[in-house]
Amino acid sequence: MGIMNKKTKIAIGLITFLEVIFLIRACAIYSFYNNDELYGDGVPDTNKYDKEFISTILLSLLITIFICLVIVVVFKQKKAT
Repeated sequence: MGIMNKKTKIAIGLITFLEVIFLIRACAIYSFYNNDELYGDGVPDTNKYDKEFISTILLSLLITIFICLVIVVVFKQKKAT
């Protein structure tokens, strides 16, 4: 059957779907803050948002990868017992 059963695929698909929604939302918020003349906090230095945006995206992707690995390990152990 392979390393992943149906429950694992469903769980990883759900996590991936939620991550994609988060990334789209983060990009939308970033674009509003980056275009400060339309909406923002009045700070003219938009470079600070670049660092925060990249760190947020990288942290989110690392957490998602970790959760997917945990899901694979947990469902693999349940299958073995």
